[in-house]
Amino acid sequence: TGDNNGRWAGSYDWPLDRDAFAAAVRSTLRRLRRHPSLMLVAGGNELYPRDRSPPDFALAAALAETAAARVAYVPSSMDGGLDGGDPALHDDAYALAPDDGPYSMLTPAELARTNPGFDDDDALALSFMPEVGSCALPDSVEALAAFIPPDQLANTSSPAWSLHRFESFARADGYDFLAAYNVTPRLLPPEEPRHEAAALLDAARLAMHQQAQLLFESYASRLFRAHAAVFYWKTQSPWPALRGFFYDWTLLQPNGNFRGAKTANALRRLQYDSARSQLLAVNRHPTRSWRLGSAAPLAYDWLDLRGRLLRTGSVNATPALIPPLSSARLARAEPPASCRPVCLLSIHHDRGALYWLSPHTDPPDYSAIGACCRDVQLASFRASCLPGDDDLSTANATRVLVDLQLAPRSDLLFYPQLTLTFAAQPNSWRPPVYARGDQRPVVRPGATSRRILYLVPPEPAFRGLDYSNHPTCAHIDSVTLTALNFRPRTLPLRSGPPSNSRAADMPR
Repeated sequence: TGDNNGRWAGSYDWPLDRDAFAAAVRSTLRRLRRHPSLMLVAGGNELYPRDRSPPDFALAAALAETAAARVAYVPSSMDGGLDGGDPALHDDAYALAPDDGPYSMLTPAELARTNPGFDDDDALALSFMPEVGSCALPDSVEALAAFIPPDQLANTSSPAWSLHRFESFARADGYDFLAAYNVTPRLLPPEEPRHEAAALLDAARLAMHQQAQLLFESYASRLFRAHAAVFYWKTQSPWPALRGFFYDWTLLQPNGNFRGAKTANALRRLQYDSARSQLLAVNRHPTRSWRLGSAAPLAYDWLDLRGRLLRTGSVNATPALIPPLSSARLARAEPPASCRPVCLLSIHHDRGALYWLSPHTDPPDYSAIGACCRDVQLASFRASCLPGDDDLSTANATRVLVDLQLAPRSDLLFYPQLTLTFAAQPNSWRPPVYARGDQRPVVRPGATSRRILYLVPPEPAFRGLDYSNHPTCAHIDSVTLTALNFRPRTLPLRSGPPSNSRAADMPR
């Protein structure tokens, strides 16, 4: 409720039949109060002011039912004045937050604040942030071209982009988070009409990944000290809008926002606070402590964009035991002076992370990423396809295993991506592809990386549709490797019975 209660539309005098409305409140809460996913009950969405919304009679009914069911209740998701956003008008007893957001791009320093996106940062204690978001674009030109005309694909100020409510990656002060990467249209041949759009999406992929990762890491760094919950709004829109999503509308391909959020929200993880130059350990497990171990110190490397070592370091894990649902700051890890304008931080741990940072420039300058590291040398590139999936306990799943190795003298491989090409079949459908295995955004020289793609069909009765033509190994023609600094390389997969694994090898 709330969008028609007087604040945004309608009238504060509504509803006219108060008895019917109160009865509906009681009925709804009684029906849902034992639901296993019910965390709390809110009186409405973005209500205001407190003395008029929600109405007293509805508030009384809600309080009575939630008290009887021992369910937490808050009258509104946010307050902050008639137009929202005024922290001085925030009342913790009435609403979760004075405003929603941020929805625009923020720098790493801004994301590291206690409440990202709020000016009055230190004065606000927001344990539950009900709505944050960001900018978004699809992961592929194919997905973008599903609803943007060919002549407007790379023109973000065109009518088609406006129609689809594009949320700009540029700030009011002129800083553009896409232009900051200086990605040139070089992954596709110049004669390819979509090459400029491909470069745009390459930059967006990196900007989204970093934004979502650092946003969730910021909240996790104060886990259950300043923050207990945060909701991302939203994973996808109800129509193909170019703002705030985790996967595209047409092909269901996860984008940089998805991968950044997935990276940050591991159950246990080591992460880096660039604003304070500090390593942290985050344990989201609800009951188990995390023992980091004291036998060996935690090591990390600062690298240039070609993978060459700038500085190495280590810290002793103190405290070595991280309690459930908590985070701990471990030690400082200062970036070297040679980290200009951008470099990489790699944390050596099975729960470690990798960052690209521009610590000595404000705002960040990532332009060197778009121009560097073009001498990528693959020592090997292998792909195999297997039916079934023991991990997911799904007998009719299909998985493609890809093993790649860089030569020792290669440049690093920046943000590798894998796509599958399917054989054309009548009455077939194109399934979403899920990535597992090694998800690191950078492969270092001499390193190996195993990446796995899963094709998992829905239940056969889903929406009454027939998925008997779900693609198997025999239907996959090839797998293509792309990266920010690597021209697409396609590896054919030989056709064969789906029950047999098969492999193809591309020597260096």
